[in-house]
Amino acid sequence: MSEPPEAADNVEQIAPGVWHWTIHNSNIGGNISASHALGGEEGSVWIDPVRVGDPSSLPRPQAIVLTSRGHQRAAWRYRREFGVPVHAPRGGEGYDEDPDSLYGEGDPLPQQLVAIPTPGFGDAKFALRRAAQGETPSLMIVGDLVMRRDDGSLTTIPPQFQSDPAAARSSVERVAGEMFDLLLIGHGPPVRDEPQRQLQNLLADT
Repeated sequence: MSEPPEAADNVEQIAPGVWHWTIHNSNIGGNISASHALGGEEGSVWIDPVRVGDPSSLPRPQAIVLTSRGHQRAAWRYRREFGVPVHAPRGGEGYDEDPDSLYGEGDPLPQQLVAIPTPGFGDAKFALRRAAQGETPSLMIVGDLVMRRDDGSLTTIPPQFQSDPAAARSSVERVAGEMFDLLLIGHGPPVRDEPQRQLQNLLADT
């Protein structure tokens, strides 16, 4: 999918060492596309980055990690601009440019991210978990797993975007069974209030 033309007007630091920015992505009908950056002693990693108007408002990246082929967004622009590697899921081949490395479950990633497969939504997709680091809370990043309704509650990705509904539900169940304090999603604002409970409520309602 080509890079969306929009750029984020501002960046929000949502926790120590965690940044969040969004656009209304015209490539997907104006729906929200959200990106995140994680800072640490080794520098920062940008996750599924859309373009930001002022990149200096973010810590300079050491790497870019994609959760799926569909979230290439501005990754290649920022690879050229900052000279950093792009890590992308194995099994999502057909990228606009060649990633510097392909990863799967158990493969090492920057910033001590742990890849969790989330099948059921087409090509290879992964959630990314990271344990707490100093003041930075433990967190889970999901690209295409859940969305936020207008009232802020969680909902599943619409059925037309699910290639295997049973596998998709199992992916939500697996993520809900992990321990984390902050849930970052690829198409909406962060979930800070008991994210596991909210995922479990979603499963109970579907």
